[in-house]
Amino acid sequence: WKNQPQKMTIMRRIIFTICFTFITAISLAQQKNLPEEFFGLKFCEKYTPEQLKDAMNNNGVYLEIDNSKPYDINGIQYLRYGFRNVNYDGRDYPLLVLATNTSGALSLVDFYISNNPDSPAMLDSTYNVIKSELSKDYELTDFPVQDHPEIERMLAINNGVTLRLDKYTEDGQTTAIEISYFSLLANLMEAIESERPEIQDSFFGMKMGSTQTRLT
Repeated sequence: WKNQPQKMTIMRRIIFTICFTFITAISLAQQKNLPEEFFGLKFCEKYTPEQLKDAMNNNGVYLEIDNSKPYDINGIQYLRYGFRNVNYDGRDYPLLVLATNTSGALSLVDFYISNNPDSPAMLDSTYNVIKSELSKDYELTDFPVQDHPEIERMLAINNGVTLRLDKYTEDGQTTAIEISYFSLLANLMEAIESERPEIQDSFFGMKMGSTQTRLT
């Protein structure tokens, strides 16, 4: 009974994810599918850090991110791997972050562009171009971020993937742009894994798969 509140929280998160994915899949069925593969890496497939680095070997410089304490998103923990100066779909990004759940399944692909102090207007222009390009393929919807008025967020969801376009402002000036793709299915898989109990594998002192004689 001690773990009952935690289990209820996990189950609510699983149910919410399933319902949210189902509803958005129906309402956005006519739009183009969001990508599920980046740089040869596919959402929900498991990768080691070395495999992620190999996939980005000719596209970006590896940036060490401390994973001793996993990054928490909605109660689920993720490991992050950074790459500088990445080119994707014809555009250069100063920073890319790939995130896996603790099982190694690719869950998040995040592109980040920060402000150039010498040309602040250029970031606004870049944001408008990116927003226009994404709007041609996906139905972007305004999604206000509670308690963070400095973030202008556009959102699109389909085929189990969330696209989030964020513009960060400070004192009326754009400071950064973030384009992130998040796999709802990987999130769901991790939530189910954390809830799933271990299956008994030993009976009467004998472990399944071990060699036994008639005497034992």
